[in-house]
Amino acid sequence: MKSIISYSVVLFNILVTLSTTIVTLIDFYTGRLSRERLDKRFVWWSKKLLYSADIQYSIFGKDNINIKKSQKTIIMCNHTSLYDIPLAVLSINSSIRMLVKKELMQVPLWGKAMLVSDFVSIDRKNFRNAIKDLKKAEETLEKGIILWISPEGTRSKTGKLLPFRRGGFKLAMEMKAQIIPMGIRGCEKIMPAKSLKIKRGRQVEIHFGQPVDASNYSNQNRKELIKTVEEKIRYLSGQ
Repeated sequence: MKSIISYSVVLFNILVTLSTTIVTLIDFYTGRLSRERLDKRFVWWSKKLLYSADIQYSIFGKDNINIKKSQKTIIMCNHTSLYDIPLAVLSINSSIRMLVKKELMQVPLWGKAMLVSDFVSIDRKNFRNAIKDLKKAEETLEKGIILWISPEGTRSKTGKLLPFRRGGFKLAMEMKAQIIPMGIRGCEKIMPAKSLKIKRGRQVEIHFGQPVDASNYSNQNRKELIKTVEEKIRYLSGQ
């Protein structure tokens, strides 16, 4: 019975994502695509996914999300579940996009929809492409859009933090952005990485820490920046 429920939720999520993808592409090709429409659609998609899994969440430290129009902002968060993203969208009342794996941009329809929606990917295997991708990320931040990044680079199978990658920190320093640390607790119990089993009705906590000004760091002390943010996320995620 639990397996049937899990697969039903997964199927529902796929259909919701597919419908969102198709409508976004229709808007793009008919010239009706706008950030406002995308933001509302992203919120709708997020609410549907949390509703299907009956996820309840509480937000702590929201006062730390103090975003000025002139301030470029990056959210860095632990990553244990696909539900991290809709939780981030609904906990931040602003335009937000994600830094995603390059492979996701190659998925038919879905990849194109993310591309036209200002999502960003980084090609870690090709240096020239990586430079172009960083430029795209800079353009996204210049528009006043918040960029959500998993510094681990992938979902953790155990819920424990993985080693942080430096790409997001390099971007933050170059753009003189503020990094808002975010920690999600309990999400790994809903839908673990590499699994289709979903445990409905879970309570999740979302914690935000005080921002870290990346403009105070350079390549010489980048490791210090990474360590500072890592310690904050570790604490916020209850580790």
